[in-house]
Amino acid sequence: MSREDSELIAAYVNKNGDLASFYEIPNTGHTFQHYLSLADAFKGKSAPFDPKVIALLADWLRNKATTHED
Repeated sequence: MSREDSELIAAYVNKNGDLASFYEIPNTGHTFQHYLSLADAFKGKSAPFDPKVIALLADWLRNKATTHED
């Protein structure tokens, strides 16, 4: 799936309100697995977890917690 595909999905979802977010995290798969190269990603050869992802997730959760009361 391309970046444009992901952005388009978020745009379609957001036509019904601010429900979706798009983030591009370099060298990271859809479920936060870490890859050293695009070739490794296609081979399913993941590298050790990149802990920088935790800060991004924590920021996203904080933002959602303060902007949505439901």
